[in-house]
Amino acid sequence: MTSRVNWKLYVNGSQVTYTSRYEDYSSATGDGSYGIGAFAYYKAPVDAGSSLTIRVDVYNAIATSRTCRVYVNVVLCPWIIPPTAYEPMTLDFPQGSTLYIVTEPLIADPTKNSKIGKTRAVSFGDSSDYYSTASGTGILTHSYTFETVQVDECILSIDGNGACISIIAVDLR
Repeated sequence: MTSRVNWKLYVNGSQVTYTSRYEDYSSATGDGSYGIGAFAYYKAPVDAGSSLTIRVDVYNAIATSRTCRVYVNVVLCPWIIPPTAYEPMTLDFPQGSTLYIVTEPLIADPTKNSKIGKTRAVSFGDSSDYYSTASGTGILTHSYTFETVQVDECILSIDGNGACISIIAVDLR
């Protein structure tokens, strides 16, 4: 089975594995047109302000006269929740303020988790690592007032692949 087109994706010079992909030769799409029905996507968290280099390499084993085309769409948004837990922002506001986070379905309605605190050197689970957690499906609202816990000693961690952050707000004190 050497008559294939092989696409490889590189981000910042390193080859990455697609989050999901479908080949045109498989039963998933069943197109059989050698590339017309194939597609793949890659999702990963990216720090705001960072630079990315995206490269796609193709190996054409069908024929030298066969033209290969790739269409690339890049969506960079800190509010779309990636496959792994991430910190969408650094907490930097006055002590005594209240932080509000609203997460909701985007392309799916997974269980979303919002955590305020940080993982300890020795973790005994979320209840000992985080001062406040919220978890659920649908539209999830989470708020926390920093009365005794120091703002600069905490992180905001969010997960829920397929969902998004619709609101982040702070009531400054």
